[in-house]
Formats: sequence, C-alpha cells, structure tokens
Amino acid sequence: MPRKKRKTGGRGNIFCGCFGAADEPPDIQLNMTDAMTAPAHIETFPPMPSPSELKTKFSEFVDELDLPSQNRQAMFDLPPEKQWQIYCSKKKEQEDPNKLATSWPDYYIDRLNSMSTIMVLTYDEEEIEMRLKLVDGLKTALRTQPVRFVVRFAELDGISCLLNFLKNMVAEVRESRIHTSAIGCIKAL
Repeated sequence: MPRKKRKTGGRGNIFCGCFGAADEPPDIQLNMTDAMTAPAHIETFPPMPSPSELKTKFSEFVDELDLPSQNRQAMFDLPPEKQWQIYCSKKKEQEDPNKLATSWPDYYIDRLNSMSTIMVLTYDEEEIEMRLKLVDGLKTALRTQPVRFVVRFAELDGISCLLNFLKNMVAEVRESRIHTSAIGCIKAL
C-alpha cells in the first residue's frame, strides 16, 4: 500500500510551534515588574579597618579556629578584603539571635540533663525527632564550633552528662538514631 503524504506547515508537524509547525509564532510574555521588585540579597559589611586592626581581629578569629599551621598560613595569605569578609560573616553568624542559645554548651548540657532525668512513658515519633534534632545539633556544634565551645563543654561536665544520657537510655531510644548520634558526639570530642 502506498504511503500517504501529509500536509505539513513549515518544517513538519513533529516540532512544536517554536520550530515553524504552527502558522503563527507563539505569544511569549515576560513580566519584568515581578523580577524588578524582588531585590537580590546582597550582604553588606562595615567598612574595612586599618591593616593593623584587621590583622589583630583576624588573628583572634584564626586562633579560635585552632587550625594546623599550614591551614593557618593559608588563611593569612588571603587578600585583606577576603579576610575582612570572612571575619564579618563569622561575627554576624555569632550575633544571630536564632543561634544564640545553641551557640553555648550550657544549652545542650541542660537539655541532655533534663532528657536523662525525665522518663517518658511512650516515645512517639515527634518526641524521638525532637531529641534527635538536639543530639545532632550537639554533634555538629562539637565538630564546627570554635575550640572554646568544646573546652567549655568539658569544663561544665558535659562529657559525664553525655555518658549519663547514654547510660539512662531506654531500649526503645537505644534502638533509634538518637543513640548513634550521641555516640557521634563522643567521637567528635
């Protein structure tokens, strides 16, 4: 049987209107007013201090990080503008009111002590998730906060608090990710 020829408009009917299949080009509209009203987030920093003051502030910041000498030197090799940007970003992060409570080991120690002493009869998913979030937060803080955080955690008897928390866990919690995360806290020390 012979093939039937199809009527095609432009380049053929397998393409969308963008490639000439339709008789008229598609109507494309772009609403630029919405794009113009949403400002892009540009982080601004205070003016850069004198080189000697910047060196002093940045040295204190790098000392808090407790970096090995090679990484420490790499930080000091950065251009002054980048050093100031890093310094200001870290200070802004420390002053964030949403992170204020969790930036002190006292918060985690108090919460761990209360979770160790308060016996919950049934652990629903919400309770386990809340506890997991706290212990994961502590694990992250122990790995990422400056050394003074870890030193203060140890001085406030945070290690024994963490061990008591592990010791007093009921079987249901011991089988959850909370137990694994609490062990991760000890490893982070």
